[in-house]
Amino acid sequence: MPAARVGRLVEEEAMAGGDLRLRISVRGGRYTLNVSGELDTATAPILEGALSRACSGRASEVAVDLTELDFMDSTGLLAVVRAYKQCKHDGLGFMVAPGTGQPGRLFEACGMFGVAPFLEPARRAAGPSF
Repeated sequence: MPAARVGRLVEEEAMAGGDLRLRISVRGGRYTLNVSGELDTATAPILEGALSRACSGRASEVAVDLTELDFMDSTGLLAVVRAYKQCKHDGLGFMVAPGTGQPGRLFEACGMFGVAPFLEPARRAAGPSF
């Protein structure tokens, strides 16, 4: 994974099988993952690995931006929920911007809004404010 270091900012670009793209940035104590492409059974382990490293690293909070994600199945949803539980257990902040497309509708259909720290639907329309 190539990484570029600029002051306290670290960015990494990862591609998994052409279906999932992760852009990772670390600024101060915030570890942000911008996820695009498709998050499913084949690609969820890549996201789980990145989230696990984020939650067990030196971050004070983890932000997951799914607004550019085209598709997510229940395996992807589970990866995000597991990361939320791990971060909560470790005393880290955690937030998700699920977007207004199919992934956002999946979170909504599963009743996740109000349970975990997701951006409110009105704020999602304007985009994430990480």
